[in-house]
Amino acid sequence: DGYRDNFEILTLKSDPLRPNDVPGFVRVANPKNPDEDGAGYDVENAGVGYVGEIYDMATTEVTNRMYARFLNAIAKSDSLYGLYNTNMGTDGAGGIVRSGSNGRYRYTVKGGFQNRPVNFVSLYDTLRYINWLHNGMPSSGVQNASTTENGAYKLLGANPRDVIRNAGAKYFLPDQDEWHKAAFFDPNPGQGRPSESYWPYADQTESGPGGNFGSSRLNPVATSAGRSHYGTFDQGGNVREWTETILPDGQRLVAEGVRPMGAALTTSENAGLGFRVGRTLPVAFGSPLVKPALTKVGAEFNLGDDTNRRMGAVAYEFNMGTYEVNNAQYAAFLNAVAKTDSFYGLYSTRMGTDAQGGIMRRGQNGKFVYFVKPGFGNK
Repeated sequence: DGYRDNFEILTLKSDPLRPNDVPGFVRVANPKNPDEDGAGYDVENAGVGYVGEIYDMATTEVTNRMYARFLNAIAKSDSLYGLYNTNMGTDGAGGIVRSGSNGRYRYTVKGGFQNRPVNFVSLYDTLRYINWLHNGMPSSGVQNASTTENGAYKLLGANPRDVIRNAGAKYFLPDQDEWHKAAFFDPNPGQGRPSESYWPYADQTESGPGGNFGSSRLNPVATSAGRSHYGTFDQGGNVREWTETILPDGQRLVAEGVRPMGAALTTSENAGLGFRVGRTLPVAFGSPLVKPALTKVGAEFNLGDDTNRRMGAVAYEFNMGTYEVNNAQYAAFLNAVAKTDSFYGLYSTRMGTDAQGGIMRRGQNGKFVYFVKPGFGNK
């Protein structure tokens, strides 16, 4: 992209206007962007949209052709996790037909449905698809820790309600902030609007496509409306999309293309619900969301403050955190070391119960999982 910042724009091999069996991606740049302050556009989502690192977002929703490739690769038997919903074949809005018997299943896409978004997928279907991407799209025909049960998300044969992405995930289900930024943020929108702000709609307009199209009007991807600033399609319509963000009651936020986001039970599967994928970038240093950014403090051997007992004299250079440690960074710490928290009380329950606290905890001692409240990651 012309900058010496260790990041370059990808040349995508996946054309969003043609049927493909692998997702294509666009680069979502401008890390550490401001969140949405609600100034006349989005009061409900105030504080949402900040992301501390560069990442990639799928250009479109996962399509029937993409999902059928996944099923043919690892779901010749499908008695364990129900990756195929029979409504995909019998419902008029579904796009994939299954034939054969268990152990010899084969999946084909209905005519005209190759490039329409897959639907009738639960949260766990999406995470197993993402694990399969993370593991290199194996075609072993089995579902285990090397294909669907680990990688980006640790499932291991279960459907844990509060599962979150693993450190080192190559692909991921976008959370509320990642999804919102890719859809609405623009560092230089023009049209008399302030710089670094958010469009009301995901096609860089003030009128938009009118939100979700509904299951009776699912369109081929990349044909429903204009692109977002970063180049994504359909974040203003087609299916509603799963996000990774966990609500206090265990539901997940669901992006509907209009504000505010909705919610769904993790096992929900219906004609109007699908997903898209995010992809991480390899970095040679800690993620800003996990490892705090540091600022160098030079001028060693400085004089002390003569108005305050000569405090402040330091005989060496050092680094100081640029900002206070935020909830996202502390939650990463807790997930790394506090699955058991009976020794030092690293987590205060008021982080979850107090209105000013930003971190929720689920599970039992020995299996604790920590996640950030929506909108609190950068606080």
